[in-house]
Amino acid sequence: MFFEDETEGFQAFYSDCAKCVNAFVDQSGLRISMKESLLLQVYYCASETARFHNIPPDNLNHFKELAHLSYWTARLKPFRIAPPGENMQILKEWAFMANGPSFDVDSDLSQDDYNARDYQIQESKVASYSDFPLNEWLGLSFCMFNVELAWNMQLEEIRAPKVRQVYVEQTNTLRDRFKFRIHAELAMSLRHHTFSARGLAIALESILDLNTDETTPFT
Repeated sequence: MFFEDETEGFQAFYSDCAKCVNAFVDQSGLRISMKESLLLQVYYCASETARFHNIPPDNLNHFKELAHLSYWTARLKPFRIAPPGENMQILKEWAFMANGPSFDVDSDLSQDDYNARDYQIQESKVASYSDFPLNEWLGLSFCMFNVELAWNMQLEEIRAPKVRQVYVEQTNTLRDRFKFRIHAELAMSLRHHTFSARGLAIALESILDLNTDETTPFT
């Protein structure tokens, strides 16, 4: 749970966001920069709105918790696509945070050559993502990342082979539906339409909850 302890909760939120950013960077080839003060504000706003809705931390189900954090990520926009030529240390820091030291430039290029070539590549990529709902996308990625963690934890507790098979089929179906049909549309809807954190929680739960007494991860 992200709101039980503020220090540990924010560190966990920060680390999970870093993993989602790193995955997006790998997929898109873009560089993403982040304003830490805004990410901290996302965390505290989410904590406050959860309390405002009379949901104490010990009675906050996972979907509501994730929805409040995702909602404020979409509203406060702590992430941005880094413009061409911005310091490469940004990506190094995110890669280190998420996966350990993993960033290398081409060994046969000088730094000047790399920057010149990289600027042209990045300029083209940034232009192609000019209307992309980045913060909305990353907020929902953070939700899905944590939902999958919960699914995997639940799967480890299931011993009967047939029940495990059914559970895996259910989660794979929900994951694929979210990834290929819902993620992009919901991110764009968050960008252009009015949502509340509570409304987003209801939407996420209806989309991703397994809705079975035997295999529901968030009870």
